[in-house]
Amino acid sequence: MLNQLQLRIDGLDCPCCATDTASVLLQLEGILNVKVGYSNETIAVEYNPEVTDTGQIISALKRIGFRANIV
Repeated sequence: MLNQLQLRIDGLDCPCCATDTASVLLQLEGILNVKVGYSNETIAVEYNPEVTDTGQIISALKRIGFRANIV
């Protein structure tokens, strides 16, 4: 079973940042789909909870300089 996670990302305000952020998340094991909305600073993530969790996803974003909050 897959889980959905909706995050608000502070400072995600350009297409390049959106592309980079999606690429980083898709490198994580267990991430199946990432949709980034840079105009409203959100990311929707589809992931396998048996492989990864929200903490790992948020930590990956923090490592590249973004603060994420669950919506």
